[in-house]
Amino acid sequence: MTAEFEFIRSLKNMNFTGLYSDRLLIYKDNKSEFHMNATTALLGFRRLEEYVEETYLHIEWDEDFETGHDFLVIKEQTAPEPLEYKEINEPQQKYLISASSYLSAHDIVKNVWAYGYSEEYGSQRHTIVLEFEDSFFKIQATPATDYRIVKEFPKPSIYDVILLSTEHRKELDQHEGS
Repeated sequence: MTAEFEFIRSLKNMNFTGLYSDRLLIYKDNKSEFHMNATTALLGFRRLEEYVEETYLHIEWDEDFETGHDFLVIKEQTAPEPLEYKEINEPQQKYLISASSYLSAHDIVKNVWAYGYSEEYGSQRHTIVLEFEDSFFKIQATPATDYRIVKEFPKPSIYDVILLSTEHRKELDQHEGS
């Protein structure tokens, strides 16, 4: 398993602190679910220990021109680049990020799933699902990456392969052996 997948797996039991982007479109639908779109974004996470620095996932979208599949390009980093930020070194916050944001103070990641494509030359992630106490955060590859906070578990399509899972769910039984 690659380092990217190991880091995604390690998000379990971390505190999700927020989503940051230069341009972030946020709206609430008629089911009271939040939808967010961004071309490039950072997700902030912090271990549950007090005064631990944030770690960021830099998320972008790309397309495999041979297959036409959309996929997520994910990079783990310790600074909020490429966004504009200032180092302030406060006890509970190292950086002040100048960007649009969706902030969360108490969302602990209970479980993580990654869906994607299995190609002859490797696997590509197109969706990541984070489970919180009372909701799910779905990140899906599109030209303006789609982020959603939903109440129901976002099941994969029949064409998806489960690339990573920290917990088995009955909704995933059709994908065993994929």
